[in-house]
Amino acid sequence: MYKYIIIIISLIFPFSIQAANCTLKNVLFEGLNDRQIEVLKLSGARCTSTNVSGPKFGDPGFILIDGKRMDFLDVASEDTQFVFDIHDSKQIIYFYLLNMTEDTSSDTRFRKGYVFRTFIFEGKDAGYGAVSRTDPMLDMIISPNNPMKREAAVIKSMRKHNFKMLTKYRIADGLMKAEGKFRKYSNTNQIYFDTETIDLVSAKP
Repeated sequence: MYKYIIIIISLIFPFSIQAANCTLKNVLFEGLNDRQIEVLKLSGARCTSTNVSGPKFGDPGFILIDGKRMDFLDVASEDTQFVFDIHDSKQIIYFYLLNMTEDTSSDTRFRKGYVFRTFIFEGKDAGYGAVSRTDPMLDMIISPNNPMKREAAVIKSMRKHNFKMLTKYRIADGLMKAEGKFRKYSNTNQIYFDTETIDLVSAKP
């Protein structure tokens, strides 16, 4: 029975970034990704992380929609219906930063806590420890969810973390990761990625 479970989840979620081993009723399943782990945990499995290498600096960025891998061109070629089609899915993006701006107006700080805007791209290994910019680029907005319902100290800490990431690793100095949602601007049909925070995956050597 469990043999068929692992075959099914491997077909549904074939791409692994972080891996773990899970045991379900004395049956061991190895090298599972996050979504596969979720499926087995629902059946009562116990899981432990394993040290499996994931993407690193120099690798191209990509997007995961419920575990399905897409590249930047895939997303850029979609129309705005794409945003609604994937609204309930888990969306993770790996990327390189170009630059950033911050909306520092008093009104924005009061209502939203912080708003950073940046351009992100897939990147290409240019050799000599560098990554070159690639097209298409995607817009990213970094801002907290429900800021008025959260403690000021939490918002302050989140802003500080994001400011450091955006400053230190801009111009493709690190492979970054964010989880959030693709959305569309209210006044255009352009798609952007909306997230609360970004994190470093692998820095430039």
